[in-house]
Amino acid sequence: MTVLTPRHSGQSATVMEGLITQNYGLLVTAPRTARWRLREHCGAKAASPTGRAGGSGRDYHDGCVDPSRSDPRVLKIRRDDEISDVDGGWFRARWHYSFDTYVDPEYTSFGTMRVFNDDRLVPGAVWPMHPHRDIEGLTYVVEGLFGHEDNVGGPPGPLPAGSVQRMTLGSGAFHSERNASATEPMRFIQIWIMPAERGLAPGVEQKVFTTEDRTDRWLEAISGDGGDAVLVHQDASVSVSRLNAGRSLEHPLASARGAYLYVIEGDVGVNGERMETGSAAQITDDQRVEIAARSTSELILVDVAVT
Repeated sequence: MTVLTPRHSGQSATVMEGLITQNYGLLVTAPRTARWRLREHCGAKAASPTGRAGGSGRDYHDGCVDPSRSDPRVLKIRRDDEISDVDGGWFRARWHYSFDTYVDPEYTSFGTMRVFNDDRLVPGAVWPMHPHRDIEGLTYVVEGLFGHEDNVGGPPGPLPAGSVQRMTLGSGAFHSERNASATEPMRFIQIWIMPAERGLAPGVEQKVFTTEDRTDRWLEAISGDGGDAVLVHQDASVSVSRLNAGRSLEHPLASARGAYLYVIEGDVGVNGERMETGSAAQITDDQRVEIAARSTSELILVDVAVT
């Protein structure tokens, strides 16, 4: 395997003065100019030299989450060409919310979800070990073989397509994502959920699911209730589906809940609006999400509290 460092993507890992931020999963510090951009979409407290958000104990690494900024519209769709697209040569990244060099004041978080990234790695690519804290890092493997390494004894995999993993970073841990195949590309969706409690003991849980498990139904693969799903330490869930043409699904939305729906592949109608491959929608203030497949479609839906 080839270990690829930040230098390959044109990013600097030099520690500068200032605020800790996410550099595509690597903790580095932001230069002074970046701090002012962060002030604009996270507020002045987020850009303090210590990284602390005043007396609240929350820092920028926690994602400057402000659920009150959720858009009031019931259905807010972004098309594929409206979502960030970063080609680093050995990786391609679609950052749906502000992350690394991508800053969008409209998309800093969605309820307790801070990050939603659709990432691809070339054969053999490895992210070097890097630290995080106080996030629930969720992974859904779209294609290929996902490899993992950490410093808390988590299983290395590899995980095939359809599998999910949760890594609780809690009090702090190191981990690495990698393409476990030397010949085939790998694609995975990474979601960061802000945990209900800070300082949790780091740990990893993962499960392998089959295509049949999600065909023409919602498979709740990650849930705050645990059970048959991988447990996330928050009132949140991640469901996936392979919906065949002509079939339909519903997802109920309780009061003060929101759904983030992403069309990984396909063509569907969502509450009367058409969404195709690469489209994503924030859905709030509605009783349900109704989906009808115009062609065979792969879907992922994150359900979170938005107030």
